[in-house]
Amino acid sequence: MGGSCVFIANNDFPRKISKDMKQLGLDVSGFEGKQLAYIDCYSGTAGRTSSEKYGIQVLTDLTGLGMQISSAASALGQGTTFFFDSLAPLFASLKPDPIMTFVHSIGARIKGQGGNLYFSVGTGLDNDTMTRLEGLSDCIIELETVERRGISSRRLRVKKIRGRKHFEKWVEFSVEAPQGIVFYRRK
Repeated sequence: MGGSCVFIANNDFPRKISKDMKQLGLDVSGFEGKQLAYIDCYSGTAGRTSSEKYGIQVLTDLTGLGMQISSAASALGQGTTFFFDSLAPLFASLKPDPIMTFVHSIGARIKGQGGNLYFSVGTGLDNDTMTRLEGLSDCIIELETVERRGISSRRLRVKKIRGRKHFEKWVEFSVEAPQGIVFYRRK
């Protein structure tokens, strides 16, 4: 859409993420190194050397990750969107307080440059940690898988949007190539 973005990858290798996007009909190879950058937080954990311009060797190096985020933001310019997939490995390795401080400060820095920070977390967080994380967030989208009559489906709802009214109803969806996310209405 003409903007720039950074994908912070700590759940898989950046090349695998690009390949998965291509299978969904989104070929990002023409944008890599120009409008799209990866911060590789996964290769070091897997004992491999990253081929990405930005990266950290140790997942729990929040200072190094903050520096890589700042470098990528400077290189890609104002309004860069950041996608962090996922915070879950950090919560599995560190106590919640430094992660909360990191998310708050990085989010503020990105927002100060006219950008946005999107992140995912798993369902394994305790209620207090989840509540604190939700308090830092401007928008919360919940995803879940449900089973009805032996058929599994995915659904989402917008739980929170700061400063806006919204409907908090669950909506079923699927991810299909080449459309992307397809929403289903109940009849």
